[in-house]
Amino acid sequence: MQRADLGPRAPAALHAPGRYADPAGPSSRGSPPRLLAADRGDADVTDLREAAAHARRCAQAWSARPVEERVYLLTGWAATWINPLASSDRIDAVHEIAQGCGLSVPNVAWGITTTCDAALSGLETLLTASLGDLRRLGDYPTGAEGFPVRALPIALCGHVWASTLPTSGWIPALASLALGSAVLIKAPRPALAAAEHLAASLAEFDPLLGQAVAVSSWTGGSATDAELVELCDGIVVSGGRQAVDRYAALSLARHRGAIPCVAFGPGESLAVAPVDAGEPDLDTLDALALDVAAYDQLGCLSPTALWVEGAERVEPWAAGLASALDRVALELPRGEVPDDAAAAIMQRRGAAEFVGRVFEAADALVLLEPEPIGDTPRYRTVPVHTYDGGPTGLRDALMARPRRPRLLSAAVAGGLDTRQRYADALLPLGVHRICSPGIQQSPPATWHHDGMNWLAQLVRFVDLG
Repeated sequence: MQRADLGPRAPAALHAPGRYADPAGPSSRGSPPRLLAADRGDADVTDLREAAAHARRCAQAWSARPVEERVYLLTGWAATWINPLASSDRIDAVHEIAQGCGLSVPNVAWGITTTCDAALSGLETLLTASLGDLRRLGDYPTGAEGFPVRALPIALCGHVWASTLPTSGWIPALASLALGSAVLIKAPRPALAAAEHLAASLAEFDPLLGQAVAVSSWTGGSATDAELVELCDGIVVSGGRQAVDRYAALSLARHRGAIPCVAFGPGESLAVAPVDAGEPDLDTLDALALDVAAYDQLGCLSPTALWVEGAERVEPWAAGLASALDRVALELPRGEVPDDAAAAIMQRRGAAEFVGRVFEAADALVLLEPEPIGDTPRYRTVPVHTYDGGPTGLRDALMARPRRPRLLSAAVAGGLDTRQRYADALLPLGVHRICSPGIQQSPPATWHHDGMNWLAQLVRFVDLG
């Protein structure tokens, strides 16, 4: 099997699995994590309660380990996954994850590599930046506030995963474990294999760590949603607006707002080619194509359109992007396209041919449209629009669209000064991540997801006066 070039490699595992003995005794040593409803439609409520109670018990011993040891173990685990096509077991796991979510095997492997690289390089920094001082997880150090502060993690954190990106829930789950919390994952069917392999490989790497994780699956909107909220001391939910609103309402109704509910809702992102970026070069075009091809354009950080400043510049950028999408498809081929999405792509293509021009690429379309026509069907379908007037001109063009989705990020070609000017102009639209092309889909672990310090919401700060 040919291995795709997945970028930088991490060092080998920091230690052998099972190096640390289980303080709770041999009962949990070597036993598999709790995986519920892997072969049926809905989890049984009784099983869910038992799994939550088991994870809580094991988390008591897990959280008793120093935070430095917890981070050491979790980053060591990430190092073993950073090259997911290096062993037959990992290859089998990647194939199962790809089969579940519909992405191609190289695309899933790319996502695992970038996710584990982010954890390996940024997990400790994420905790330090969120809490102010790692020592707060076990002591009362005096910080910038001028008085001692301690951070108490919640005992059991529920993680509700989205269905589109199979590994997008890994970093929040790992961060919760680093705090010392137990983790109960609700994974939709497309992401269930990713959740199961996460839990199983954590248990293989360190038995007690794996026992602090439980995985389950059930149909969204069922009464089991309320049971999950009832069992947990906090919730991290990612997904569509309906799912996010449902869990926020359940949390408020069940706990009267007494537990945190961190919600990562839906949104869109875009790519920008300002005049400052000059003419399109191969490196920039390949970087833009990677942002589009990663996860088949299904994520909230996937650019759903390219905006080019100046009508006279738009055709070279559109044609160049199509050629770059041809190149990136050699390493990251597109996965399955559902019938409804395929029909939407054909319809959008016809509309673009009527008002503009279509550039074809391998399993991708670049649509030259003077004005936005409607929602992007995704699956590597990239409308290209024009604007004038620099950052404020782009902001005005975006605000003038008939439908104004929640914007999350923008990949802006050019230098840092250019990105800062566009960041200032796009802030009113909700954009909270401005980056260069090529890294839009691989943010560091420390990025402020949805513009907030989300991890700090999963601890209770205690001030000592």
